[in-house]
Amino acid sequence: MNHPTFVEDHEQSLVERFHSSSLHSSQHVIPVGIIIGIGIQHTPGTSGETTSAILQALTCGIFLHVIFGDFLPTEFSRGRDRILRVLFVVLGFIINAVVIFSLVKMENKYGA
Repeated sequence: MNHPTFVEDHEQSLVERFHSSSLHSSQHVIPVGIIIGIGIQHTPGTSGETTSAILQALTCGIFLHVIFGDFLPTEFSRGRDRILRVLFVVLGFIINAVVIFSLVKMENKYGA
């Protein structure tokens, strides 16, 4: 019977504590990031608009990387229902585009 040694048990405990602390820290970082983003977006002048545009471009790049680099290849590597998966991906992009287009059109019509 293999019983974990003190060192192995301690290493496992450290790993569990690291995962727990990283979960708790990310739990607090997200609201702080949202508050900073709102503050930057409402900063008057060109500097606020430029910073907001740079951060939005960075966010878009991360989103595209995760979707096209990580998520879709994993989903399409499975052999079952490929056509159905492609149809739902296309449908999701169409719905997203319609919602964004509608929001921009409403913003231009009514002002924001």
